[in-house]
Amino acid sequence: MYACNCCSIPTYKIRDFGDSVKSATFDFARMQHRMNILPYPHRHDFFHVIWVTQGSGTHVIDSVRYCVKPNTLFFMMPGQIHDFELSDDTAGYNLNFSAEYFLLNMRNDVAISDIPFFRMADPIQALYLTDEVAIQLQRVIDRIEEEYRGERTGYHDIIRSYLHIFFLHAARLISVTDIQDHASPNIVLARRFRKLLEKEPITLVSAGRFASMLHITERRLSEATKVAEGLTATEVIQHRLALEAKRLLAHSEFNIATVATRLGFDDPAYFSRFFRKKVGLSPSEFKRSLHADEALNA
Repeated sequence: MYACNCCSIPTYKIRDFGDSVKSATFDFARMQHRMNILPYPHRHDFFHVIWVTQGSGTHVIDSVRYCVKPNTLFFMMPGQIHDFELSDDTAGYNLNFSAEYFLLNMRNDVAISDIPFFRMADPIQALYLTDEVAIQLQRVIDRIEEEYRGERTGYHDIIRSYLHIFFLHAARLISVTDIQDHASPNIVLARRFRKLLEKEPITLVSAGRFASMLHITERRLSEATKVAEGLTATEVIQHRLALEAKRLLAHSEFNIATVATRLGFDDPAYFSRFFRKKVGLSPSEFKRSLHADEALNA
């Protein structure tokens, strides 16, 4: 286990798992095939779900220690630090996906923050499954694996639907499961910030505004978010703003100038520069890439 020096903890992307990864936004793998690829402890810049079906040990997420036993589900958000000590017979499944993968092309209003395991304000990091729920989830995970391996037409849309079903089945356990939260003050503060960020209209605002709402300094807020997510408060806001821009560009009829205005940018050219810096594409290139993906999945 680690003594956390947060500045030295590496952050990995989905592609860092190696050549077997098919996409930068979604990956499925058997846990036993991935356990020794990346050194621990580390962070991810994606959502990370682990279902341990066999084995034992300890899992530490943001300095909170969880017991590992068969039929344990772990849920991690981008930026969280985790570490394992596992028995040699440990087996299970890894589901890795970006926020964009889950909701960018969903034809409904489900947001990642609507899933109880990924609510920054009060996330559920570990869930111990009953035999009944484990059987139900096994059926769903089998379908996800079948679609992922088969790569048939529209398989990503089907996987997105199965992911949602997977989380709904798991969420039924929440009311009957004893869940304890031992988060540090920095984690708690970062969660409060995230909760405010989700409630407030998503626009170009300074971190200082949120710090004032939390009755702390901007520096103190960034200290907390650096520990919790590996990002300053300003970077968290910018990531959230970029995601909202993607949603509007993908799901609305707004032109680029209108999207810029709705997000608080007075100058569409500045918005385009911001978007390219965060996404790697201009807004118009991003819209074209969506149309290309739809054609491939048709």
